[in-house]
Amino acid sequence: MIKLKTIADLIDNRTDDLTTEFDDSKDIFFKTCDDEYVAILKNDNARSIILLFHSWQDIPNEFYRLVEIKDNKKHGSDLSCLEYLHYEEFREGILHGYHESHYQGGWLEFRGFYKKGLMEGWWEKNYSYIDEKNEYSNSINGPNFIFQYINDIHIVELCLLEIKDDFLDAANREDSSAELIRKVLLDNRVYSGNRINYISPSTYKKITNLENLELKWSSYPVYHPVSNYVSKVCKRHTNIIKKANINVNNFPAKTYSLWSD
Repeated sequence: MIKLKTIADLIDNRTDDLTTEFDDSKDIFFKTCDDEYVAILKNDNARSIILLFHSWQDIPNEFYRLVEIKDNKKHGSDLSCLEYLHYEEFREGILHGYHESHYQGGWLEFRGFYKKGLMEGWWEKNYSYIDEKNEYSNSINGPNFIFQYINDIHIVELCLLEIKDDFLDAANREDSSAELIRKVLLDNRVYSGNRINYISPSTYKKITNLENLELKWSSYPVYHPVSNYVSKVCKRHTNIIKKANINVNNFPAKTYSLWSD
C-alpha cells in the first residue's frame, strides 16, 4: 500500500489527507482537487512510475512530471518540465547518478553526477543551442565553465577557451596576451589567470568523466533537445507508457486532496 501523503512527498506536492492509501500492487489512477491527473504505473514487482498531467487533454503523453519509485522512495529517474526541463536520478531516495538542467529552452545550464547525495567528478555549465535567429540549432556552444567536485567539495573551476573571441576576452580580463594564453593551452596545459584558470576543450576531454554531449530531440514530455544520455532514458519510458495504454477513462470521478505550491 502507498499513502496519498507519500505520493505528495514524492512529487513535491502537498496534502492534508493523512489516511487515504492505495493498493500499489496494481496501476493507480486518480484526479486531484486541482483537476490534475496522477497515474502510477507498475514497472515490475518492485518499481513503479508516477506521471502527472495538467489536464485530461494531456493524457497519455503530455505529462509534466515523471518519477520512478521503489519501496515508496525515489529510485531511478525524476524528470520535470514546467518552466524548463530538469532531470535527475535517485537511488533509494538519495540523489545518485546523472543530473541535467536546461534553462529557458535555449541553454543546458549544468550537468554532472551525484554520488550518494554528493556532487562528484566534473560538472559542466552553460551550453547554448540557440542560433542567431533565436531558434534551436544542431550546433552546440559550450560548456563555458567546468567544475570538479570531490565529496561535494568544490576543488577546481576552469574556463574553456575555443574560438578567437574567447582568447581575446580572457586576455582583457587577465591583462595578458591572447597569443600567450593560446600557446599554453595548445601545449595541453592550464593557463593560470589572476581571476580564473583556463583550459582547452581538447585537454578537458582527456580528463572528464562525462561523455561527449550530443543533443537529441525528445518528443516527450515537451518537444525539446536533451542530451544523448537523457534521450536513451526517454525511449525506455516511452515503451513503458505505450504498454500501459493509458486513457482518460482509467481515472475515476472522485478527486483527492492533493495540490502543488
